[in-house]
Amino acid sequence: MVSDNGYADILSCALASLFEHNREFQKITVYLVNDGISEEKKTKLLSIARFFQREIIFLRKPNISNNLKVKGTWHISTFYRLYVGSLLPKSVKKVLYLDCDVLIVGGLHDLWETNFDEEQVVAGVLDTTGPYARERVGLNRDDKYVNAGVLLINLEVWRKYKFEQKCFAYLDERDWEVEFNDQGVINFICRNRIVLIPPKYNCMPTYQRYSRKNLISLTKNRDFYLQAELTEAKEKPVIVHFAGYPFVRPWYENANGKYKKDFLYLWNKYCEKEPLKKQPANFKLRIRKLIYNLPDKLSIIMSNFMDALYCIRSGKKK
Repeated sequence: MVSDNGYADILSCALASLFEHNREFQKITVYLVNDGISEEKKTKLLSIARFFQREIIFLRKPNISNNLKVKGTWHISTFYRLYVGSLLPKSVKKVLYLDCDVLIVGGLHDLWETNFDEEQVVAGVLDTTGPYARERVGLNRDDKYVNAGVLLINLEVWRKYKFEQKCFAYLDERDWEVEFNDQGVINFICRNRIVLIPPKYNCMPTYQRYSRKNLISLTKNRDFYLQAELTEAKEKPVIVHFAGYPFVRPWYENANGKYKKDFLYLWNKYCEKEPLKKQPANFKLRIRKLIYNLPDKLSIIMSNFMDALYCIRSGKKK
């Protein structure tokens, strides 16, 4: 995992949920890339781990290239996961990467036991972005494209085939700017070596909301998950991922969502001194919130229109 000081409280909720729902594991070690977490908040994180008899190892952030250009509202730390092979000890052969904005509501044993063949390097859940996300990084419309917020990484293959070096060579070729940042990089560099896992392991708001038909319309992905897998993700998720805009993220005031109460229970328990964050009020977010609150079909049509407009404004039509 990766966190700065501003995300440390959200991280504490993720860690508590991870430990609470995975007591059957004999050992859980969390490698945390520390991007300026205060001593006070480090102490709190360590106390949560000690309570569950788990371990947190803080790692120094990598020396990242000054050439990198971060697209959107993400922080430069989003690229830290590309250094996973060199940041972690060589004895670590497999690792589960998690974003901080997740809630673990089930056991991870089956996910951890996912089988990789000799060539496969990452396992993830299909993202629900439109085809522009694939095309703008050099993939075909029908290529697998996974969300990078939950990734099971086969470090033996990652290191053997020098994927870290390949990621930065690709960034250099693209003038250090890639759509969806490191997520776009990982999907392109790992193409044809990705294992798809069920959406219950990365249940994003789009999976919670839309039907299979609407998800296919949103993603333009004809080879999508089966209805049974989508139903399982909605009814029995294992990892809930609050990906997207602030109005679906429960640490913001007036946010909505099925798992808001579950998150706020942990927030009040471990972050009792921290108020919820204010909703950003810029024009783009107001438009996206308006679109999000439309009926499903109309919301998808307008989302696709906004994506097309974005591509045109960027000088690259879909």
